[in-house]
Amino acid sequence: MVSAGFTQWGGAVQVIRKGDVVWIPAGVNHWHGATPTTTMTHIAFQEQLNGTAVNWLEKVTDEQYRLMK
Repeated sequence: MVSAGFTQWGGAVQVIRKGDVVWIPAGVNHWHGATPTTTMTHIAFQEQLNGTAVNWLEKVTDEQYRLMK
């Protein structure tokens, strides 16, 4: 669960509201975060593959965040 927004890497921001469900397929780079005026809550359910549950990528920079539309 995320309450704020997310985007596939390089894609348009999709606003997420209370009660929305988002499913990101395996291997799709994406980010999720708060908006300038809201906080974010994130609860993820994930399986392990070969002992790894998640592969964290680089953080979104402030400049990248500002450019998201």
